[in-house]
Amino acid sequence: MIADNTTRFLITGSTGFVGRQLVAQLIAKYGPAAVTAMANVHLEPKEESFLHAFKKQAVHVIQCNLLDLPNLDISVPSFDVIYHLAAYVETEKARPEIAVNTEGTKNLLSWLGRSLSGKRLVYTGTLATMDRRGRPVGPMSESTLCFPKTPYGRTKLEAEQIIQAQSSHLNFDYTILRLCTILGLDFRSGGMFDVFPQLLQKKSLATRLNWPGRTSLLCLSDLIEILIAVPQFPQTRNELYLISNGENPTFDQLLDQIAHTLNLERERIALPRWLWETVGMVALLGSSSAFIPHSLRTFCWRVSLMVYDGIYADSSKLNAVLKPSYRSLESGLREAYAALPPVHHT
Repeated sequence: MIADNTTRFLITGSTGFVGRQLVAQLIAKYGPAAVTAMANVHLEPKEESFLHAFKKQAVHVIQCNLLDLPNLDISVPSFDVIYHLAAYVETEKARPEIAVNTEGTKNLLSWLGRSLSGKRLVYTGTLATMDRRGRPVGPMSESTLCFPKTPYGRTKLEAEQIIQAQSSHLNFDYTILRLCTILGLDFRSGGMFDVFPQLLQKKSLATRLNWPGRTSLLCLSDLIEILIAVPQFPQTRNELYLISNGENPTFDQLLDQIAHTLNLERERIALPRWLWETVGMVALLGSSSAFIPHSLRTFCWRVSLMVYDGIYADSSKLNAVLKPSYRSLESGLREAYAALPPVHHT
């Protein structure tokens, strides 16, 4: 489809990290009347402020919990493209709310029903669906088999499968984008870009080690451009893509770059490869063990990602279609940390 000023957009998770920036860009490009923003009824203060701003701009807002959708009498708005961004993303916490990833997706598709016919659904998945058996080597591609180790990864993969199964039944097209780690302003509290600076400032041993695992990253502004572009390319109909900006630093290099951006000292400790192999194998075993608590399994999973190439993606399939330009990790970090107060060394 070629989007024009008559195109209508429906966005779930509209007040989230990605959603609020996507809504802002869609308003700027197509006007507020083109956008319907869906948001949860339980929002953080920052999310409430974004929702209030949407309403002030005369954006149509639907506030509901996707898990309660079958019991609500809400009319389906007019739309041509739906961006399904709503998700429970806290891998460190195994809460019942994670059902929004699966049951929430089922409820959304059931509510939209036949209004989906002929429309495009863009779903933001995650590389966490793609954990590999054994020691990960090299980048993942769209053909990589998925063996998710976390409830988050498993439920996001199941949501993909729900969408794919329903697409023929309800006659809609989909595009699934498996996201790497997204870098931008207002990053999630408790996430990597929040925790690493705190540990670097404390000179924590964990941030001094030469972690060898590669990771894939993408600036939020680049993701927004991709999300807006995808429905306009017929080649992306009923396709799945991995996304990365292609830099793919090791965690050692990433920590160096964060320290440099924030003017923090990092006294690096280089461990030998054989020791990393030992740490990695223990972490892999722990991440798959059903006999240890969820929090410890998640910790082991994260350690394994930092030792091996656990979240390292090849985005050449998407690049061949969209030919996007990507911002550098350096510029993304400068933007993400622009609002932080200056660091004072003691």
